[in-house]
Amino acid sequence: MPMIKERLGDVLTGYTVDYALEDGVTGITSPYIAIGHLFFESIDAFQKEYLPQREEVRKDIPNFTDIQSIVQISEVIC
Repeated sequence: MPMIKERLGDVLTGYTVDYALEDGVTGITSPYIAIGHLFFESIDAFQKEYLPQREEVRKDIPNFTDIQSIVQISEVIC
């Protein structure tokens, strides 16, 4: 995430990383180990600024995991 923030600057309005708690803590099996959220002012800002750099980001993912990542584009509604 720091690399992404460095590349995008103010276009990236925020980010979070969620790490799943172990099953023994919650009693629930999570389908994900971790989730990263990137926040942009608009879909236009995302398309203009992030998409041209996404290959660089994808190439960095194996430095952290060998699990195939999943990308979802969402709108925060509340």
